[in-house]
Amino acid sequence: DEVWRPLALTSRDAVVSMEAALVAQEQALEEARLLQTHYGDAAQAGKSSAHPSIADITAERFRSLRHAVDSRGLHWRLQLERHRTESLTLELEMRRCYSEELERNLEEWTARLREALQGGTDGSVEGK
Repeated sequence: DEVWRPLALTSRDAVVSMEAALVAQEQALEEARLLQTHYGDAAQAGKSSAHPSIADITAERFRSLRHAVDSRGLHWRLQLERHRTESLTLELEMRRCYSEELERNLEEWTARLREALQGGTDGSVEGK
């Protein structure tokens, strides 16, 4: 699992940088006033709905691309969290087994100690 971790982190970083690039492109388009708001007068609304402009088409494509990148980024984060959950579950299971082993060893050593103490007291009483 540790072999795939660098790949997953690199991929996540790539998705984050793609998201940042898309946001920068969208801001540049807004500054160039290529992205039109849909809150215009009725004539503009009728005109844009009948024949969408290149700016509207471009804006819609960028929105779609951005949603796709966001979706992919969320998918990567979900996969990373699943990996973490699996790793923590495995670690928890290993710790549980180790704890049970320690409890068995403690019981065994406690029993040996009792036997040694009982043997020592029994032997000292018989010797008298």
